[in-house]
Amino acid sequence: MAHPRRSRAAERARSVAADAEPCNITGCKDPQARSFNFSVVAPFFGAGELDADRKGNVGLCKDHYKHYKKASKESRTTARANWD
Repeated sequence: MAHPRRSRAAERARSVAADAEPCNITGCKDPQARSFNFSVVAPFFGAGELDADRKGNVGLCKDHYKHYKKASKESRTTARANWD
């Protein structure tokens, strides 16, 4: 009996999800989806939410990335409008 064929993308996604570090928001265990500079993300989360020992990049899971994206929408559009 032949094994079902798995796509390379599915195999890669499965291995990345298994090896991914957890989100850098306190109490969240979901795998990181995106990574941002600490100074960019910090204003949009509460004082106790981000790991205080992080100074470089901060990894966010899908849910926390969605929160950041909604919270920073106005500042991002303003920054784009001023860019020439």
